[in-house]
Amino acid sequence: LLIAYHSGQLVLWDMKFRRAILRVKHTSSFYCVSWLSDGSKFVCGHSNGELTVWSPKSTQPLEILTPHGCSVCTHLFCTHCNDVGIRQGNDSSLSCHSCRMAQSNCRVW
Repeated sequence: LLIAYHSGQLVLWDMKFRRAILRVKHTSSFYCVSWLSDGSKFVCGHSNGELTVWSPKSTQPLEILTPHGCSVCTHLFCTHCNDVGIRQGNDSSLSCHSCRMAQSNCRVW
């Protein structure tokens, strides 16, 4: 169970043993969180516009994505290659920036 708090606290629980296995305090509030389909990573959206990519085994983000000057941004998660990205613009087409898969393989948040 992964819980991301508005306070910037992130806690990953092992429900079988009923204990926290990861605790993180981030500098900005968490607004959303999503696991990659294989469970190897999760992505968090923050109040400052950042996206952070995490491993469930690390207290530091693997990657920080920041859309500078982005007035219209769509955060994407590709179920084909498990990549995360940010697409600027307001057109209706969606595709992964890594593998170029079409919108049927992209989740938006």
